[in-house]
Amino acid sequence: RAHASPLFPPGAVARRVRRPWIRGARIAFLGTFRVAGIRSATAVDTIFGVADEFSNTTKRLVFVSHCGLDTWVAKQIAREIEARGATPFLDEAQVDAGADFEEDILDFLQRAHELVVLLTPWALERPYVWAEIGAAWGRRIPIVALLLGITATELQARPGIPVLLKKRDLLELNDIEIYLAQLEARVEQEG
Repeated sequence: RAHASPLFPPGAVARRVRRPWIRGARIAFLGTFRVAGIRSATAVDTIFGVADEFSNTTKRLVFVSHCGLDTWVAKQIAREIEARGATPFLDEAQVDAGADFEEDILDFLQRAHELVVLLTPWALERPYVWAEIGAAWGRRIPIVALLLGITATELQARPGIPVLLKKRDLLELNDIEIYLAQLEARVEQEG
């Protein structure tokens, strides 16, 4: 719900947002300029870059893209990512009921260090999976494709699959340990 805020100049509108990584934060919309601040931030702190809780984390952020039918498998992948010391984003776990789903996804994609996408025959038909891949590609972050129910040869032969995905190393889900070992090494190197 939008309301006037003493933290921002007259005419600015602040609204409370509910996100696991910005609990109690306020977002100010100053025209097309958006400023995020933590609970007790002053206007000056907010305008000059007080970051939200997620961007202050030292953990590597991994966005896990999947379709709804693959949620259980995606949760297992997220659990393994977390066990390697990174922070996974899984929309099922991190998006509050009734929240602005697309905004939450975009917020995390803007912070993510890499994208893991679970590609199944049915996920290939879901526009959100493709939108998330496109957002990661546009940011030039690593995209790790895990295949389940489809082989790399079948995926690459399928019409309409973008070259950006065809030219990547595609891992069978059974080979996820290869990715997880690399992720763990990146986390240790950054930590």
